[in-house]
Amino acid sequence: MQEIKCPNCGQVFKVDDTGYAQILQQVHDAEFEKELNRRKEELALQKEKDLKIASMEQEEGYKERLSAKEKELTERDREIERLKGQLEKSDAEKKLAVSEAVQAKDRELSQKNETIT
Repeated sequence: MQEIKCPNCGQVFKVDDTGYAQILQQVHDAEFEKELNRRKEELALQKEKDLKIASMEQEEGYKERLSAKEKELTERDREIERLKGQLEKSDAEKKLAVSEAVQAKDRELSQKNETIT
């Protein structure tokens, strides 16, 4: 027989081996349950941290891709502006060439008219 002293009232109880084993099992089960709950909480916290890290990494990757696309668009805009400038320059050169050709033809016609008269 085992003697167990109550921690609250201090009374001593005599318990046979079966009763003692049951009490030990209750204490073990309670401690096991506490440890299990503690580990569940730790795992939940770790899972939350891992999800935050994954989310941050994903967001960082998204920002990098977005930045690269914005840079690409900026470069395309510059190229478009450069090409527009070349086109305007080409148009101006064509107009100037046509104008010069017309003036030359007008001079030629004027000279012919002067020689005929």
